[in-house]
Amino acid sequence: MSSTTEFDEAQLAAARAKAWHQDGDALLTLEATRDWVNACGLVLFAPRGAQLPAPAPSLVEATLGLANAAPTLAETAAARSLVSRLAGEGLALPLNLARISS
Repeated sequence: MSSTTEFDEAQLAAARAKAWHQDGDALLTLEATRDWVNACGLVLFAPRGAQLPAPAPSLVEATLGLANAAPTLAETAAARSLVSRLAGEGLALPLNLARISS
């Protein structure tokens, strides 16, 4: 017998939503955001489903408290503020990983 727990698709989606703060439990403070980024390691700023066809946490969705594939500029305001504060304190390193084609 295997000791590995198996998840069905719905359970996996629920676990990701909880871990990525997309379950209504939005990140609202710098301290909570710092702890979350440290726990996750690599976090996307905004959802990138089209460019990165794999599930991944995003800071914008975590500050909104829900999954949102196409946030508006206004919906990114809290995440922009938090990431600039984290970067200013040397706790985060913003990287542009988007491929630019010419």
